[in-house]
Amino acid sequence: MYFSFQTALILVISTQTEACPESCQCIYPEISSLSIECTQRVNLTQTLNGIAINNSKIVKVAVVGSGIESIPTALCKLDTLTSLEMRNNSLSHLDPECFRGMTGLTDLILRHNNITDLPDHLFDSNKELETIDLSHNKIQSIGTYVFSNPSNLESLTSIQLQH
Repeated sequence: MYFSFQTALILVISTQTEACPESCQCIYPEISSLSIECTQRVNLTQTLNGIAINNSKIVKVAVVGSGIESIPTALCKLDTLTSLEMRNNSLSHLDPECFRGMTGLTDLILRHNNITDLPDHLFDSNKELETIDLSHNKIQSIGTYVFSNPSNLESLTSIQLQH
């Protein structure tokens, strides 16, 4: 039987992590990237924590349409993460402590969630951030110190907050 390197890689990663839920499609195009797209709301916290713990070199994570309500703790500890896309979910709160661990983050896409506020010091440790997309959320308040220190966000070129 013939297996390509990519197929073998998917099999290796899949056996080291939590199973992909039935209503989702989990794609690992390379060892450093993960994409999960769901057709139904499903809690992916355990799945994502398992993947992050077993694959600490992940640089890109995309979770779409799962209904997840918070960024899983293990993802918060991935200092290798450069791109985090969690759109069309149920995120409601962003924890500044979580983003402190993501020091290499360049792209943050959290559009179409239920985020209501951006707390002070949210991005203080994210000096590499280039793009922040928080559009189509329910943002009612932005802390005074979210974007107040320009030296913390030297690389920022785009921020989307429209509703």
